[in-house]
Parts: sequence; C-alpha cells; structure tokens
Amino acid sequence: MLSILILAARALLVEDRFSSITGLSGSFGFAVVKHDAMVVALLLICFLPAILLKSRVVGFLAKSAALLLTCFYLSDFIVFHMFNLRLFWTDIFIYGTDVKAVFFQLASMLGPAGNLLLPVIVMAFCAFILFFLLSTVNLPPKLSAGLAALAVLLVILSIAIPDIKGVHAWAVKNVLEINGPSGLGRDYGQQSIQDNLYSSCGEDAVVMRTQAPQRPNIILVAIESLSTYHTRLFSEENNTVPRFDAISEKGIAFRDFFANNFNTDGGLIALLTGVPPLPTTNLGTMGKMGGFDGYFGMKNTLPRRLGDMGYHTVFITSGDPAFSHKDEWLFSIGFDEVIGNDQPYYEGMKRYQFRSVPDRALYENIVYNVLPGLPESEPYFLVIENVSTHHPFQEPGTGSNREQDVFGYADAQLGWFYENMEREGFLKDTLLIITSDHRAMTPVRPDETALYGEEAPARIPLIILGRAHEPGVKVDGYFQQSDLMESIMYLAGQDATFSDFRGNLFATPSVPSRYIIYYGGNERDRVQVFAEEGSFPVRLDGDDTEFLWETPAGGSEVLDLINCIRIQASERGK
Repeated sequence: MLSILILAARALLVEDRFSSITGLSGSFGFAVVKHDAMVVALLLICFLPAILLKSRVVGFLAKSAALLLTCFYLSDFIVFHMFNLRLFWTDIFIYGTDVKAVFFQLASMLGPAGNLLLPVIVMAFCAFILFFLLSTVNLPPKLSAGLAALAVLLVILSIAIPDIKGVHAWAVKNVLEINGPSGLGRDYGQQSIQDNLYSSCGEDAVVMRTQAPQRPNIILVAIESLSTYHTRLFSEENNTVPRFDAISEKGIAFRDFFANNFNTDGGLIALLTGVPPLPTTNLGTMGKMGGFDGYFGMKNTLPRRLGDMGYHTVFITSGDPAFSHKDEWLFSIGFDEVIGNDQPYYEGMKRYQFRSVPDRALYENIVYNVLPGLPESEPYFLVIENVSTHHPFQEPGTGSNREQDVFGYADAQLGWFYENMEREGFLKDTLLIITSDHRAMTPVRPDETALYGEEAPARIPLIILGRAHEPGVKVDGYFQQSDLMESIMYLAGQDATFSDFRGNLFATPSVPSRYIIYYGGNERDRVQVFAEEGSFPVRLDGDDTEFLWETPAGGSEVLDLINCIRIQASERGK
C-alpha cells in the first residue's frame, strides 16, 4: 500500500514541477507511472513468498528485501521533494553518514516541534519494522491472487504507457533505473593512468603575466544557490535580489558565467583549485571523505598560492564546517583559518539548515569581529559561504518556505554587508567577488530555457568590484568557476596559465573560455560540455569515455582533459 502511495505522490510531484515548464500536460505523471510501476511490481514479487510459503526464514528474507526497496524508494521521493535531485546510493555514504545533519534537516521539515516529533516517528517506525519482519502474514487465497494479478497489471502498464525523452527524462525514471549500471565506476587502464598522472591535463596552456600587478585584499562571497533567474541584471525578468543588482552597477558583471558542478562541494573545488570537479572512479570508497573525495591535499590551489605570496587566508561559513569533511579539505588545500558556526558571537542563536546561523549574524560577525581581527601587516584572502538560501528553503525569522522570500532576505543581508563594509573602510584596496556555488536545486524555468537552452542548469551570476575594472561594465563571453584561480594569479602579477578550458577574467579585455565543463547531479555518468556552437554531452566510461552524439571541434582535447582530471582525482582518492 505504501509503495502505491509513493508512486502516486511521485507522479503528481513530477507532473506539477515539469508540465508547466515544458507544456507537456499529463505526460510526466503518466511517464512516472510507467517507470515506477516496475518498482511496485518488484516489491509485490518480493513480498509474495512471505505470503505463499510457510517458511519463517524465507518470509523474513522476502519481507526484508521488500522493506529495503521500499525505504530506498521512499528516500528517493523525499530527496527529490527537498532538493529536486534523485537519490544515488553513493550519496548515502557521502552525506547520509552525518547523522546529526540528517536528523537536523528532517526535524526542520516537521516544524517547531520537529526535535520532539522526529524521535517519536523514528521509534514508531523501528517498532513497525520489527513487528513487520517477525510477524506471520496470513492472507486469504483470493487476496494473495489479487496481489499477484496487480503485479502483472503493473508490468503491463510499464510496457504500455508512452515514455518521454529529453532533458528532463531523469525525473521520470525509477530509482532502480537511476542507480543502474553505468561507466561511472569503470577504472582507467594502467597506460592511461601513467600518461595522465603527472600531466597538466591536456591543456595547451599559454602563460600570461600582467604588467601592472596588484595585491589587493580579496573577498570572495559564494552565495548558496544564487541563480541567474533571481536577478534582473542577468535574467531580464525577475527582481528577487535588487540589492545584488544595485551592487553590480558599481563593478563589472559577467553575463555568461557558469558553475562547474551541481552542488556546494563541487563549486568550492572549482573556485579554489581551478579544476572543474569530476567524479572519481572509486565508487567503492566514495563518501570516505565526503563530497571532496579525490580533491584533498592538492598543491596548486588558490589559498596555497596566495599564502606563498604572503596572504592570510580565511574561510568562514555560517554552517557546520565539519559537514562532509569540508574543514579538513579546506585546511588540506592551504587555508590558514576555517571559521564555522561555533563562534561566541552566535551563542544562543536559533539554528537553521545544516545547523547554520542566519546570514545577518554571519555578516555581522565578519564586520564586527573577523575583519578587525586580521593582521594589518599582510593582505588577506577571505572566502564567505552563507547557508540561509540552501534548499529546502526557510527564511530565518518568519519561517517562510517561499523561494522569493528566502532570497529576498539573503539579498537584504548582502546589502547590509556591502554598506557596512564600505562605511567601515574595508572595501578600500579590496577586490570583492560575488558569485554562487551552483544554480538552485529547483526545476529549470521557462524563461531560463528560452534564454539559455540546455545551459540553464549551469548558469550563475558573477560580479566583481574593486581595482580590476571600471564600474558599470558588462562582459559577454563564456567564463566558469574554474577560471577564477589563474585570473587572480594574473592580477597579482604571477605566472598564470590559460587555455581553451580556462579564461582570464582580469585581462584587458577579458579572455573567455572556449569550453565550459559542467557536471550535473541527475545523470552521474554524464558531463556537459558547453561551447558557443552548442551543448555536447559526454558519457563517462573509463578509457571508452565519449561524446554521446555530436563531437565539437577540438573534441579529442576535451576528452583528454576530462579523462585526465578523473584519473588524477581517482589516484588522489585511493
């Protein structure tokens, strides 16, 4: 019965999210029924031996299999409802092992009484599982035959209902199909490993150095889930973040800027190491070090190179830096300090997603405590990560779940931060970079599709204020998160390398990337390559990694880069 309810709920949810943005009314709901019918049929087939056979051992095993599949099915629905992402078994090891964070997130979904209700629900669920597994199932023969007939009917429905294809097809596939066999975990051959392990990853790089070096203080603000569709400046439609748009008029706006990954971990890796983060082949050990597997201890990183130049490097987040081993990773790539949600300034404050404090408290702590406490004798590199706009949305204070209210709140706090930074003189001799870690985990909107097509899931804003450019400039051309490190090195007068895969944000004029590398979250064996001439999906499969359909000009160099990044990350992660 529960599985039927999950099927119905998933069909309604997917239909609601995607029919309006595609114009395919009814198609998504029926397609979910087509795919999920096979899961429900499998559940019934697992359960039938417990009914028809008298063996307690067989019954226990049959009910255990049905229960595990039901839990996986339900968890996939919850993850999709909360994050607009599907549940992959590897994610359980990466994120599900942080029991405190999972408890906090689930409790917050239940409202103010969540901390009391969730333990009761968990205990009741455990009691039900125990009763279900140990009890004997005795059903009338007609009802048993009815369940068998229902399983057959579901298989017929799975075959008969028309399917849908296209960019949103991942949403209708069932949880078993999503987690089915792929080339993601296929190892590379020894020759490929030897050829790439110590290479520069196939880049025909050009070394550049500015003739007018600058060594300003650098503040990088990564606003959780900020997307192009939130801004009037970038989308020409919405006005969700008017203060962000107003701040952008005082600097330079990059109107074709891309995230390299679908989540926060990947966004930080790209911004701070200059490498588009791609998954390793180490599926057996995935999750050992959170979402940063394969990217620990990298030598060529932005904080490490700035540190070598005499910068004091600080990362501050309003959330728990230990989640997903983020603090360990940050120290491993060269940060001097990592500041989290345990600061004395936050004592007694209410906590939100990932045990975070509100954005206002984060910015106040920076203005009143962190920046005044930095050594005056050396420049600093400060990375700021907020959490208030993390999905599932909840506005601090009012508790509103409306996306517009949440980003409106975050925008107001960003405006407060900018005004107070300016008033206190912290923006003098400072390069201020404001961007996002990734696009919001929400369905792609019709206006985004009309503007950006298949690029829409990767589009994020970028504005830069300070000594690098005159204010009010708007730059076109493809740039991505992984361009930032070498661009800052160029600005600072250091040797910096650029190529078709890495643009220069601070050259005059700016030099865009020819290729954008983007790793999405719902087809884990796919990488999207964006270029001016189109979008080119790549299927990951070890040495047989290939473009799925068309191959762009220079396609072999693109595949060389993808393979090299994965090989080096996989070897680091072993």
